[in-house]
Amino acid sequence: MWSPDFLGLDAQESLWFFAPKVLVGTVCGFGVGLERQLKDRPVGIRTAVLVCVGSALFTATAVLLSSELRAVSRAAGDAMPMFSDPGRIISQIVSGVGFIGAGVIFKLQDRVAGITTAALIWAVCAMGIIIGLGGYLTSIVLTAGLIGALMAIERIETMAAFRSIVARRKRAYLRRQAALGLQDDDASPTEKTSGAA
Repeated sequence: MWSPDFLGLDAQESLWFFAPKVLVGTVCGFGVGLERQLKDRPVGIRTAVLVCVGSALFTATAVLLSSELRAVSRAAGDAMPMFSDPGRIISQIVSGVGFIGAGVIFKLQDRVAGITTAALIWAVCAMGIIIGLGGYLTSIVLTAGLIGALMAIERIETMAAFRSIVARRKRAYLRRQAALGLQDDDASPTEKTSGAA
């Protein structure tokens, strides 16, 4: 049967306790998921939101349970108050999300794919834990930083890949020139023929 009290909170207190966590978790998960979905990556909006909100709710429930057990124990006059460690539930969240992350890693011929996706799921989980502990502003700032870092790193990787391609093409061009017996490495074959005329 449904009870109006949830771990010592009435319905309205419970709503005010959990609603901000769900709202901020949704915003943070949506931001990260949108960035990934726009780039056609495996973790999209739904996955990021669910991982973030789920982590926040598990963490908030663990903290609430711990404080409620302590309060009930003190009210009963126990010499040794009951204690629930929220860290235990948090560690299980990290383990469970690590298992989800492991599911997105796979091998494609000679390379491994999905490691960034797995790390991202873990980072979103960490955001959810921070939200569950009440760090709303911290999680929003960290989410913005994570999205900025993802965009900046992708840009750096693109530039590095472009430079690598240019360097490879230049080496191939120089090898072809050497095979043709051309001495001037900076001049193209058309420049040499036009200069001789």
